Amino acid sequence: MSDVFTSKVDVHAPRTHVTDRALDIEQELSEADLTTTIPRIGSAIPSFPGGNGFDDVRDHLPRLRILMVSLGFAVLFVSGLVLYITHPWNPNAFDTKAKVAADTAHAGFPGTKEELQGQDRSSVAQEDVTQSADDATYDKLKDAYESLGKLSTAVEDNEKQFRDSYASASREDLKKGQDTARDISLKISNVIKQLNAVNVESGTYQKDRSQLITLSNWLRNHMDKLTKGWSTALRYCGKPSCKQRVNSVFPTSDDASSSSFKAMFDQHYQDYKPTYREPAK
Repeated sequence: MSDVFTSKVDVHAPRTHVTDRALDIEQELSEADLTTTIPRIGSAIPSFPGGNGFDDVRDHLPRLRILMVSLGFAVLFVSGLVLYITHPWNPNAFDTKAKVAADTAHAGFPGTKEELQGQDRSSVAQEDVTQSADDATYDKLKDAYESLGKLSTAVEDNEKQFRDSYASASREDLKKGQDTARDISLKISNVIKQLNAVNVESGTYQKDRSQLITLSNWLRNHMDKLTKGWSTALRYCGKPSCKQRVNSVFPTSDDASSSSFKAMFDQHYQDYKPTYREPAK
């Protein structure tokens, strides 16, 4: 028995048939192991199913539930559109026909005509138009003439106050007199503007308007000098040279008053009164 366990195998001994077959099997197993250990790359996307089967066609059709919901929405939309267009609750909403029958008893009747359009007008009508225009002109000139008379009285009152108190009045009184004089001057200027706007194209009252404008200018020139006298008295109030300064711009002597613009106004006021005239034929 000891000889059996201590015996050595001679590797250089010739191989037997059984040994060669075992080596071949071992080699085949090694090659199989190497083959199975090679890594393989597989696609993560599943392959698309074929289109030849009935199941594939059925899978791509919409569900019955979706079809019914879509059909319901379509019916509601069409029904609402039809109701909006026809609006059966108010079928005459966009009706443009007249609701009330028109009175055609006098349809085409032009009314009563005294004369045809384009026909020569009568001389009586033309005289009426001229008469109306001249009457309006006369009324405006008469109003301006009366306004100048009232303003002339206001000028006289202001001038009298100035002559009586310019040398001894206080600054407050002189300032009030100056403001009154300026207000009168403004009113006279307004009368002049009104006279310039009066229509005298017919020639009936052209001379009367010119005379009233002359009267207005005389009164305005006199008032300008009087206003300047108030201003000078206010400037030199309380000074010894006050009277001399005032006389240099507005003479206070009687001789100067008789030759002033106010005197010319008073002299011609009655003569320049507008006189009513018949319209020219």
